[in-house]
Amino acid sequence: MPRQRRLVKSHREPYPRERGSLLAKHALFPQLSPPMPEPQIVSSARAAFRKSSLTRSGDEKDISSTPEELARAALRHLKERTDPIDGVVFFSSIQVEDVFQFDAIFHEMHRHKMQMGDFYHQFILELMNASRTLTNSCVESANPGPREGDS
Repeated sequence: MPRQRRLVKSHREPYPRERGSLLAKHALFPQLSPPMPEPQIVSSARAAFRKSSLTRSGDEKDISSTPEELARAALRHLKERTDPIDGVVFFSSIQVEDVFQFDAIFHEMHRHKMQMGDFYHQFILELMNASRTLTNSCVESANPGPREGDS
């Protein structure tokens, strides 16, 4: 008799949500009064961009600026993570264009999404830190906490 799989229901927090959305109602979040000045928001965005362009050790991230650099980075990634024997045989039997369709484009898109997520994470932290100094702010501190993979 085949074993049946039980579906696990996801549990959502019971707070009010925007109609037709999974987002929490905007009214649940305190509003700054007066709102944060625009120059402070722009300054926070610049600081977040600067921080998200650095590695964990504080060095500039290597970002491909030409198609050739992107190709080299993608091929280096493939060489580093494939089997030294099977990988060579496999990749030597297909065209470079196929390699890009097969793996490199998806890898680079994933890296781009992760970089955007890092920027938004830094931006939220910068905005929270900037709002701490405002008169009616409910933010007392904003710390990044451990990064993914840190232990």
